[in-house]
Amino acid sequence: MIRAGSLAALVLLLATAPQLHGQASIEGAWRIAEVWGQTPGGEAWDLGDSVQPSLFIFHNGYYSFTAVNGAEPRPEIPEGISRANLTPEDADGVWRSYLSNSGTYEVSGSTLLTRPSVALWPPFMASDSRPAYELEWDGADLLVTTRAGAAWRVWRLRRLR
Repeated sequence: MIRAGSLAALVLLLATAPQLHGQASIEGAWRIAEVWGQTPGGEAWDLGDSVQPSLFIFHNGYYSFTAVNGAEPRPEIPEGISRANLTPEDADGVWRSYLSNSGTYEVSGSTLLTRPSVALWPPFMASDSRPAYELEWDGADLLVTTRAGAAWRVWRLRRLR
């Protein structure tokens, strides 16, 4: 039988284990606070804090991510138009800036590996798709970097809870 004092010490040890190992946990809810990067042609860009709504959730090996990509809100769907009768132009305007995917994740050192099981963009769910992101802590914020050739993007995530 475990004594109450030993149990309390074990709970305290488990609760503080990430800090003892020098790593904070990414588990929780986050939003994009800033975003900047470089185009494939080497041109720097920076949206600063004019980013649109987003939500990242990491919990127990599962993640979900959804965001409006860019500095401008998504266009409104014209009044009286339903999803079934959107014009190609309206549909492109509404969906082009929207990102969404969910699945499982693991963190190995400073690398976040995801395995999307559902995504707005079907090729992202391919069995060989294993997006990797570089993680870096900046105070309480989490910097998440993606790279594709010469292009790269950094999301500054701010914890919601």
